[in-house]
Amino acid sequence: EKKGTQDWYHRGMQDILPTWRWWVEGTNGGTRTDLSFDLNWDDAYNVGTSIEVKGNLKADAEYLTRLYKTKLAIEAGDKFELVYKTEFAGSIEVKLATTEANSTFATFPVVETSKKNGWSVASIDISSLAGKTVSIIALNFKSATALSNYKVQLGQLGIMAGNYAPAATPVANLMSQNALKESISDIRLIWDAPAN
Repeated sequence: EKKGTQDWYHRGMQDILPTWRWWVEGTNGGTRTDLSFDLNWDDAYNVGTSIEVKGNLKADAEYLTRLYKTKLAIEAGDKFELVYKTEFAGSIEVKLATTEANSTFATFPVVETSKKNGWSVASIDISSLAGKTVSIIALNFKSATALSNYKVQLGQLGIMAGNYAPAATPVANLMSQNALKESISDIRLIWDAPAN
């Protein structure tokens, strides 16, 4: 199904899809078929798509969903950031496995720390894994009570360095050269960028 009329040309703005689509392990009566996964093109956090998870959560069941295979060294102060939408607070956990113990997951509860454009943002301190290398990024969906209408949208996730603070690029001598006409217009911005 075609979603747009313009050519796609910017690979840097495309979403990086999960390594595994969709590897779900259900426990305590939960099964893979209880949940469905889809790309949502109509409600994305930052251009592109979001991942929509919906279905039925059985009471006290867990749905471990492996998403990414990776090799990320963790340092003190590093954070895991998840941007999501759901009406069911406390139903998501971040699970991280390390190269030191691939079959054992460190569990971090997802708690909203802020809101941005209608999306919940959870910033989770993962300093307890400092000195280790994350090999698997997974999410666990769960509920103490049965939910027949469970839905969550995943807008963005990432591991951020503890000292992550991108600096604004300085712009000098900004000039605007506009040619605005009735049937066609041209807008040109010119500036001096730093050499480095």
